Amino acid sequence: MAKILLEDFISPLGSVAVAFSGGVDSSVVASVSMQVLGKNAVAVTVDTGTIAGEELKHAKKMAAEIGIEHVLVKAVMPGAFFENRPDRCYVCKKEIIGILRDVAGERTLENVIDGTNADDLHSDRPGLKALNEEGVISPLARCGIGKGQVREIAKSLGLSNWNRQSKSCLATMVPFGMRITKRTLISHGSLH
Repeated sequence: MAKILLEDFISPLGSVAVAFSGGVDSSVVASVSMQVLGKNAVAVTVDTGTIAGEELKHAKKMAAEIGIEHVLVKAVMPGAFFENRPDRCYVCKKEIIGILRDVAGERTLENVIDGTNADDLHSDRPGLKALNEEGVISPLARCGIGKGQVREIAKSLGLSNWNRQSKSCLATMVPFGMRITKRTLISHGSLH
C-alpha cells in the first residue's frame, strides 16, 4: 500500500532530480522514481567533503543497482559551514539544494525531491528548514511513510540496502564551535 501511495505521488511530478545518498530512504525514492518516470528521473549525489569515500562508492553501487542515471557533483562549501555553528546543517543543505537545482536546470528536470521520511519530521533537523524554504519535495514524508515502511518497500523492491544502517554526515561528529577541517574529521574518527 505504501509503495502504491509513493508511486501515485511521484508519477505526476513529471521529472525529478533525486537527492541521492545511497541510503535506504533516497534509494527507495530513486527506485520508485525510476519505475514511474524512467529517464525523467536522475539521482544526484553531492560530495560535500564530509562523506566517507566508502559511502560515495555505495551511492554509485546503489544507483547502478536501481538502474537510474547517477550524477556525482563535488561541492565547495561556504565558509559558514566550516565555522561549525549550530546552523551548520542548514548552511550545508542550502548549498546542496543549489547544486541539485543547477543539475535539474541543466537537464530540464521539473522538481527536486529527497528521501526525508515521516519520522524525520519529528526530530531536530535544521536542514528541514532549508528544504521547506527551497521547495524541495519529500515524497516519503508527504505520504506519511516512516522508516519502518521505507525498509519494507526497499525489501519488496529487492534493494540490497533495505536493512543497511543509516550513516550520518561526518561533520555531525565534530562538536559545534570546533572548526571543520579534514584534520578534525580524522581526529574524531570520521574520515579515512
